Amino acid sequence: ENAWSGNFAEVSGTFYGDYIGGDNNYQVLNIDLRKYWQIRRPGRTLACQVRGRFSTGEVPYGEMSQPGSPFDLRGYTWGQYRDESMFFSLAEYRHMFLKKNGEVGSHGVVFWLGAGTLGDSIDKFGNWMPNVGLGYRLQVQPKMNLRLDFGFGTESNGFYFNFNEAY
Repeated sequence: ENAWSGNFAEVSGTFYGDYIGGDNNYQVLNIDLRKYWQIRRPGRTLACQVRGRFSTGEVPYGEMSQPGSPFDLRGYTWGQYRDESMFFSLAEYRHMFLKKNGEVGSHGVVFWLGAGTLGDSIDKFGNWMPNVGLGYRLQVQPKMNLRLDFGFGTESNGFYFNFNEAY
């Protein structure tokens, strides 16, 4: 759903081990914090997200953190960069245009700015990966948008087509 105001917090952990019949021994802690501010009227939103995904143990290659998905650092090639842990922060301005009668219309634009980093542990994060982008929104039902985003990363970019907001 497309939030216009409020807070969101999620903390989750997953544990994989031979003690439950698995072949892998690793743990993942995911922390996702979001804040949404309505700016002067419905349809104008400042959305901010801080997220960390921290893994320890023998993390399989396919389970490593990978920025570049439609839900994080849009503009990097998904899977190009991988490591055991990831941290990123994004700020996004969402603007839905008004109809002539003053109601929130069906068309809008977004702009975002962020950065993230990867590392094999929280105290060994590497270089920061800057991220900026813009997008178009088409409301297909109340507070649910079709989104077309174009993001830019370091020496890369990406186009994203999806429903709902990135966060």
